[in-house]
Amino acid sequence: LIWNQTYEMQEPMVDVCEDYVAFAEKGGKKIYILNKEKLQGSVETTMDIVSARVANQGTVAVLMQKDGISYIRLYDKSGKNLAGGQIGIENTGYPLDIALSNDAIKLALTMLDINEGNIKSMVVFYNFGSVGQNEIDHMVGSSSFSGMIIPQIEFVSNDRLLAFGDSEIMIFEGKQKPTLSKEIRLEKDIKSLFYNKNYFGWIQNNDDENNTRHMELYDTKGIHILSKDFAMDYDKVELLPNNEICIQNQKECLIYNTYGVKHFSGSFDEPLYHVIAGSTGRNYTFIFEDTVEKVRLK
Repeated sequence: LIWNQTYEMQEPMVDVCEDYVAFAEKGGKKIYILNKEKLQGSVETTMDIVSARVANQGTVAVLMQKDGISYIRLYDKSGKNLAGGQIGIENTGYPLDIALSNDAIKLALTMLDINEGNIKSMVVFYNFGSVGQNEIDHMVGSSSFSGMIIPQIEFVSNDRLLAFGDSEIMIFEGKQKPTLSKEIRLEKDIKSLFYNKNYFGWIQNNDDENNTRHMELYDTKGIHILSKDFAMDYDKVELLPNNEICIQNQKECLIYNTYGVKHFSGSFDEPLYHVIAGSTGRNYTFIFEDTVEKVRLK
C-alpha cells in the first residue's frame, strides 16, 4: 500500500495527468489532489463543481455553476486561486466541458449556443502564460461549428486537443494559440469513444443481422490506422498504456493491437473489472471481483 485517502462522495469524478490525480464530487464543493507519494492538497470551492481537470504539477481547472451562472477557476495544489472568470451564458452559450494542457498553460472550453434558435457549438482557448497576458480574459482563440454538439474535449499533449462532436471529431494544434488542423466526419452515431496520448478511436453499431460492432482507430495527428469489426457485446473499451485496445464486459475480454491482430480473447467465471497491461505485450493483470491475477500469454 502506497497511500490510502478517505473521502465521502455520491457521484465521484476523477482526472489523471502523469503522476497526479484529482478526485471531486459532481455537484460537490471539494477537490482532492494526490500524486504517487501522498495527498498533496485540496481545493474548497464556494460553487457546485461541474468538471475538474488536473495538470502534471497538481494545478487544477474547475468548471462550476451557481444560480444558473458558470465560472472557471484555476487553482494550485494548495488551493490558491490562480485565475478565473465568469461565463455569460446569455451571450456565449452553455458550457459542456473543459480541458487543461499538461503544463497548465492552456485551457479549452466547449459551449453550446441555442440563443438564435439554431444549435451552434464553440471551442474556446485560454492561455495563462505570457502570451495570454496580452489578451482580454486570457482568451487566445475560438472556433464555431453550426449544427453540432461537442460534449467532450481532451488535450492529448500540450499542443494538441481533440474535440469529440456528434458529427465530427476535430483536431486543434498550436503551441500558444491552437487552431483547427483536421476534421474527421462521422457517418454514424458513436457508441463509445477511447483515446490516449497517441491514438483515439470509436465504436459504432453495424447495420447487420448479426448485430456486430465497427471500430475505427486514428493517431492523434488524424492519420487513419485501423478499421475492425467484432461481434462481442461489451460494457467498456479503452486504450491500454501499451496502446493495445481492450474491449470487455464482466465475463469476456478482447485485446487487439494497432494492426488489428487479436492478442487475447477469453471468458471468465467471475466479474472482470479492469485490465492492466504490463511492460510487454504479453503480460497483463486482470482485476476481478475478489481476486487479482497476473497473466503471461504464450
